[in-house]
Amino acid sequence: MKKILLISSLIALSITISGCISNKIKHSVTQTALVSGNCGMCKEKIEKAGTEAKVSKVEWSAENQLATITYNPQKTTKSKILRKIADAGYSNEAFKADAKVYSELPGCCQYSEKQSENAPDEVVEEKPHDHDSHDHNHPYMSKTTEIDDMEKTGLEWLYEGCYKLTNSLKIGDYTRTADIAGSMYRGIDLVQDSSIDEKALMTWKKFKAVIQADVSGIANSTDVNSQRKFLSLLSQNTFALMNLDKPKSTSYLYLCTFPGGMQNKPYYWVSKSEIDKISPYGFKDFCGSVINKVIIK
Repeated sequence: MKKILLISSLIALSITISGCISNKIKHSVTQTALVSGNCGMCKEKIEKAGTEAKVSKVEWSAENQLATITYNPQKTTKSKILRKIADAGYSNEAFKADAKVYSELPGCCQYSEKQSENAPDEVVEEKPHDHDSHDHNHPYMSKTTEIDDMEKTGLEWLYEGCYKLTNSLKIGDYTRTADIAGSMYRGIDLVQDSSIDEKALMTWKKFKAVIQADVSGIANSTDVNSQRKFLSLLSQNTFALMNLDKPKSTSYLYLCTFPGGMQNKPYYWVSKSEIDKISPYGFKDFCGSVINKVIIK
């Protein structure tokens, strides 16, 4: 009986110790992210780059190219961890690894033959750029834009991103569109709910995942028509937030419909202009009209 009690005590102690070890990261949240890599050496480097004692822990699977990230949101963010992983040479859903760092990886770790010649933190000028300048074959491999540099307190940066994304679709620049969408995707992870206006907070919590899914779809697309498929829902959800949060500039919600045929469905977009003469959907004949607006704060 004493032996049984002793064994039971040891098991209980073991469980307690294991629990303490797994709970070293306080207030932890766990998320997943796509991270490119090949082998066991990649696993070691990726996990080492993203792991910090009592702050974050990364576990990576070569089979599905997926990293499980556990971290203390009071001390770091998912984006910051993915930035460290990219700095180690491993492109991921938020950042592309620098070409020079990637080239210095062991041969077995070089997971892609295509790497951008530009550093991932290069700011893109607000104009169409070379569609072949970087690789969109991997998820979210977008360059940083001015949206990345905007303060992520509140949602004004999100509205500005939506305007810029819509404008880039008007001229059919899918690369610029993907870059802006990638910036918006990263930005969503950086926003603290406490910085959102109380009137908009509930709607933000409701739509945040949907909005991030839409911009990730745009960032992943290599065809402007595919990107346009995500715009309508993104515009509606963003405008719903604007209605409650009241942006710094008046915003207009446009609706374009075609009678009959395959195009008999609504196409929404948001604009700062009350007289918007160009549709982001690429239609030959402009068909948009203002159906709602949000007045300046």
